[in-house]
Amino acid sequence: ILLNKIPMPLIQINSDRKVVRQNSAAIELLGEASLGRDLVITLRNPKVIKEVDRVIETKTNSEIEVKLGEDVPRNYLCYIICSESKENLNAILLVFTDITDLIKGEKIRSDFVANASHEIRTPLSVLLGCLETLSGPADSDKEARERFLKIASDETNRMISLVDDLLSLSEIEVNQHLIPTEETDIVLGIRRAINGLKSHFTLQKKEIKINLDVSNELPTIIADDAELELVWRNLILNAAKYGDGKVDISVKLEKEFLEGNKNITLVRVDVVDYGCGIEKIHLPRLTERFYRVDSDRSRKVGGTGLGLAIVKHVVTRHRGNLKIQSDVGKGSTFSVFLKTNISSETS
Repeated sequence: ILLNKIPMPLIQINSDRKVVRQNSAAIELLGEASLGRDLVITLRNPKVIKEVDRVIETKTNSEIEVKLGEDVPRNYLCYIICSESKENLNAILLVFTDITDLIKGEKIRSDFVANASHEIRTPLSVLLGCLETLSGPADSDKEARERFLKIASDETNRMISLVDDLLSLSEIEVNQHLIPTEETDIVLGIRRAINGLKSHFTLQKKEIKINLDVSNELPTIIADDAELELVWRNLILNAAKYGDGKVDISVKLEKEFLEGNKNITLVRVDVVDYGCGIEKIHLPRLTERFYRVDSDRSRKVGGTGLGLAIVKHVVTRHRGNLKIQSDVGKGSTFSVFLKTNISSETS
């Protein structure tokens, strides 16, 4: 009974490699109980069996990394622990610790560093080239100087945007497990984001038409106002960059759905563009850091490849959902669903 309370899969074998005990976590991982049977029947993994045999022979503890699971294999660190009595090896424990998330996290960090380094190196290389040209061949050519100064300015702004997005993403990740506690008016936040972007587009000399439709009188929600404003800003900016100059935003209460014994009311925010659309194959990866459908176009419009990753992280922190729909040639809709304070017990 005590073994079954241990969350890690655990198997006890004897010196003949027969299974003496196994907890419920081990049965769930490896299948039905196999008491009295050879370990090889329970654990069909030659790598582990070979290491177990070595432990029995040398009477020394060991650990080995292994993948287990048929449908969705996961990574485990298997500790093979001998009995303290070297003469009596009737108590050998195999303890499995799930390290899948740890390995995944290390890979994400490694990929992130590689991608961030590449993204920063590209504009720096362009800047270096501009400086060399301005101090050499273009030194006395006014037209060339203006052209290369414009390129240098664009690349500098791109680096500033990239660093800003990296800092925002880092701050959001630090607070990922902290649920917001303040009430906020979602429509006011959207209007602030729109007003700020209108100034941005004016400076960029872009003609962008943003329409906001609020169909209901909306309740406040529990949220981090500044983080949500980042969501609206990034979604609107994304729609403006890849659309046809028109962005439609609608805010409404979504139909209630059952959660436990309560009906939960959601606020749904749709940000719609009318651009070229996105192929279905790309949709699952859009919120990955630095993932771009069209890298050249993204860089030309000043994209950092982090905007939708920021959106996803903020929405996840607020225990909401992000849904992306797109049709090639028709445009895309990015929908954010957030819980309100309105709830009622079901009858």
